[in-house]
Amino acid sequence: MNRPSMKWRIRFAGSVFTVIFLSSLSTGCKLGSYVEESPPARDPASTVFSEAYATQPDQVSFCVKLREEDDANCVQARPDEIPEPFRSDFTNPLQFTYDRAQYFGVLHPPGTDPNRVGVLVYVKDFSGWELTASGSDELVNWPDLNGQSCLQSFSTLLLGNVLPGGASGVVNGTPVNGAINIRLSHTRANGVDCKGHLKEMEQCYQDVAKCPIVNGATQDELQEWVNIWFNRWIETGALRIEDISEVEQMTYEILYR
Repeated sequence: MNRPSMKWRIRFAGSVFTVIFLSSLSTGCKLGSYVEESPPARDPASTVFSEAYATQPDQVSFCVKLREEDDANCVQARPDEIPEPFRSDFTNPLQFTYDRAQYFGVLHPPGTDPNRVGVLVYVKDFSGWELTASGSDELVNWPDLNGQSCLQSFSTLLLGNVLPGGASGVVNGTPVNGAINIRLSHTRANGVDCKGHLKEMEQCYQDVAKCPIVNGATQDELQEWVNIWFNRWIETGALRIEDISEVEQMTYEILYR
């Protein structure tokens, strides 16, 4: 196992965003249905381990903070409304492949290559299964408006703990050796110079003819990007279309147990 970088690259609507995850200790667990079966034996001479753990989404919420509002508007959502890539990558069970010699691991779907897929975390303490990493990113992702750029920041936080040996069995055809609890939150914040750009996005969302024309992107492509960007919050009722121009911050949080 030789994961090349601590950054997890997400391809989103034609742009590549770099997100780094933070993971640390939390509490509690709840397993899905399973049948008793012993997991495969591990090679005691190897420093690389790979085991599957039960986990499933228990709570999903979408929140929007508008610029003139003191509090965020949050709504509960269904597990099938979890955005990609997390809906596909956080499966039940979830494989944890880790290297005790190098103190890092990857959370990834069973049967996938941890060097290519999944969330990279560093193992701070194997005895307590405390995992840590941190980071964020910024980018300009909308055409300049009157010479000004809209700077948006992205941060993703994953708090979790592995509970090895708590229960063994088979979940969805895969032997498991315990459970993983995860609290995942993803936040998109708009800079102070973004209001005019957000107004353009609001108009573009409603009418493709009002999307700007820029080099390398058609109006249809820009409207598709805007739809992907806001749809989850609009469809769940956390955001109204007419409030897009006032968005300061959007967040979704997923609790897996």
